[in-house]
Amino acid sequence: MSIKDAAEKILSVALPNACAICGRAISPFGMICQSCESDIKRLGPNLTLEKHKDFYLAYYGFYEGILRDLIISYKSGRWRLGKAISKLCINTIEKLIEKPFDVVYIPATLTSLEDRGFDHVKLIAKEISKYFNAHLVKSLYPVIEDKQSGKSGQERKEVKEKYIFRGNIKNKRLILIDDVYTTGTTVRNAIDAIRKVENDLEIYTCVIAKVKKWQR
Repeated sequence: MSIKDAAEKILSVALPNACAICGRAISPFGMICQSCESDIKRLGPNLTLEKHKDFYLAYYGFYEGILRDLIISYKSGRWRLGKAISKLCINTIEKLIEKPFDVVYIPATLTSLEDRGFDHVKLIAKEISKYFNAHLVKSLYPVIEDKQSGKSGQERKEVKEKYIFRGNIKNKRLILIDDVYTTGTTVRNAIDAIRKVENDLEIYTCVIAKVKKWQR
């Protein structure tokens, strides 16, 4: 038995750990069990770009089942899941979007930061930009402090959430990162703000999961 294996065995007794999704016992160094990892890999990535009026949408899978559980677990405070979730977006981008590109993200509101203690989408965007050696744009800011989670589809459409964009684009292709695509209101508001400053851009939105219409 190697030193690493021995250390892991001792730690598994002293510091028991459980899968962030199903609760099975796992290594103290892990976050997700092999079974859940395999189930997630079978779900995506979706290999079709959705053409919208002012952008393209890429997503790993649908917001249901184990993928939904993964996102909820991450947003509930398990920030270490950020790297695992980032890989889903990275896999999607590699299959669908050409380089070079800049990366920007939907910023967390102060309310969300207070609830979670971290900006969950920013962590994903940082991992993506690092992997692709892409410029991370930190110039999108929320105007209205009102989080979208928990709202119905109609309530989301009625929200007047706006963003301010300060610029700092290096490439003409831009990827906007978010966690879940529901009605598209948040994404469209962010893109409107970006195009007020940089109108000549090819914009893609990449999310972990898309909500099916019947789920809204």
